Amino acid sequence: MELSKKQVGAFLKIMGNDNLHPQYMGAYIDILGSDVVLVTTNRHSIAILYTEIEQGYVGRTISRKTIETWYKLANGREKFTSEVVQKLADNDIEPMEHTIDDIIRNNWGQIVPLGKGDLTEFQDNRVISFNSELGVQLQVLDNVGYMCWTINGKLKPLVHKSERGIYGLMPIIEE
Repeated sequence: MELSKKQVGAFLKIMGNDNLHPQYMGAYIDILGSDVVLVTTNRHSIAILYTEIEQGYVGRTISRKTIETWYKLANGREKFTSEVVQKLADNDIEPMEHTIDDIIRNNWGQIVPLGKGDLTEFQDNRVISFNSELGVQLQVLDNVGYMCWTINGKLKPLVHKSERGIYGLMPIIEE
């Protein structure tokens, strides 16, 4: 994993920033299949980044404040790497009280159904709208000009997979 400062800014926009829901105000190191991933969400979008983080860090968290501090101090050429994430996890300036088990792991696996074959099948042709600014932030984070989204079944989140990570947008459904 190697993110530019601009991509870390996008990661922070995907991360929660709501004191009423502090469990979303950080990033979680978790396992996805055989990959160690860095996960963040704001309940409307999610980013799951593939990393080279050591397995011993699975279950650790990094607070938003710690990542924001790195972001503010970083120059334009510094990269946010797996090594940086490990150092931040070891030296978190405001450790989170919540763990990934509190909220994220119980929910993000449902957002990204893995190993279920073709994810393009859906049962209902409804229009789904979402906050396009969140989509733009996911594009910046993945460092691509556009994203092709897969509809995961009836009225499910939009999911985009790439070599860098997995991204999701939660639908806003109007009847």
